[in-house]
Amino acid sequence: MQLRIADDIVETVGTLHQLSRVIARQDPDLSKQLRRALNSIGRSAGEGLAARGGNRTVRLESAMASGREVVMALRIAGAAGYVDKPRVAREVDAVDRIDAPLYKLAYRASLPGELNERAERADHVEAVGPPRRRPRVAFVRPTALLPEFKLPSPPSRGLGRHEQHGGRRQLGVGPQDPR
Repeated sequence: MQLRIADDIVETVGTLHQLSRVIARQDPDLSKQLRRALNSIGRSAGEGLAARGGNRTVRLESAMASGREVVMALRIAGAAGYVDKPRVAREVDAVDRIDAPLYKLAYRASLPGELNERAERADHVEAVGPPRRRPRVAFVRPTALLPEFKLPSPPSRGLGRHEQHGGRRQLGVGPQDPR
């Protein structure tokens, strides 16, 4: 099955590779990082679209993270004056048009075939969403819950070796002769 998002990714990556050549004239390192992130979007999204389950989500998340990296590289290039601001805005919008469907595919919807398979197996379709975080719970000491509970005090021991000698730590096993 061919998804339109795959074609959009290839088209956008090709356009931004051409833009990276313009950036490379003034900042080769930024251009190299931009190209690596662009390639990562395509590879991770391609792998994620073909995967199932947790691997699919992880690969699509990786593609989205690379998309954020591309956006930041474009904004840096715009701020440095390598690319004009309207061009940066257009290309950032193009990357956002890739990230939004990847998010939906990763968290909100399954591929059409998977929806039918799940419905047949479970007689219902589960809502797929981003992982939920547990609410934070303040730590409560057990003694606050049980006021009548008291911890036993430690047993009283005799003076330790250091206390026997005036509280100073002295080397050796037994008492030492003062010099």
